[in-house]
Amino acid sequence: MTRNEIGFAADAGLLASDVILRHPFRMDAVHGPAAVLSALEDMRNTVGVETEEIEAFRSETAQALIWRTQDGRIEGCTLTLLAGPKIAEILIMLRPVHELAGWRDRLRALAPQGEWDLAETVDRVPDYDPSEPVDPHFPFPVAENAVFNSPILRRKPRGAELVRTVIGHASAVYGHRNLGPVLGGGARRVSYWTGNVVGFPVEMAGMIDFDADGAMVSTTVFMQPMPVVEIFRNLVGYRLKDILEDGYF
Repeated sequence: MTRNEIGFAADAGLLASDVILRHPFRMDAVHGPAAVLSALEDMRNTVGVETEEIEAFRSETAQALIWRTQDGRIEGCTLTLLAGPKIAEILIMLRPVHELAGWRDRLRALAPQGEWDLAETVDRVPDYDPSEPVDPHFPFPVAENAVFNSPILRRKPRGAELVRTVIGHASAVYGHRNLGPVLGGGARRVSYWTGNVVGFPVEMAGMIDFDADGAMVSTTVFMQPMPVVEIFRNLVGYRLKDILEDGYF
């Protein structure tokens, strides 16, 4: 695999006949081996810089490749869901949102087909009661020096209390989580889940690091599709406007 293929490669012989690609920038999925391979090639050709692997995770039902662009501006999680030996679904989740516009525009100019935007009629008005408690739903302790690498923030929230608060508000926006595979173990693992923002599904992957006592010391979250993630950012930003300084957004 060449460096520019990292994150966007798929073995044509392993693709199921009904394989699906969940596109990071489009609302509609890509169906079928030929269309999926073409879409991956378009992403590879428009990302603008070479990509490099951070770490790979595997299980019997899923594979996750964590990668970044060589300039360090964009990071991604390419998740492959398996049905036996075949690839049934590919998801490419990205971070951070504020670095993605150029790539999206180049890709849209090259391959404009598909649903790139949400309708203007979509409800974008925040619905938030400050008196409601927020819960990050962590099934593990959080270290006092924890760091959150958010897909929607320009700065990293630090410290257990702030990390819990920020992730708690984010969790409240995307609501009930449908949990997918968890890969890895020990000091580092990757988990996948889906939520819902203003009636639209949103996919997320989190790479979590733990200390020797099993407490979370850092979590890095990747998301897609971007039309929904942008609304998510605005809704979370509204909740956190009195908690985080302006520089975070």
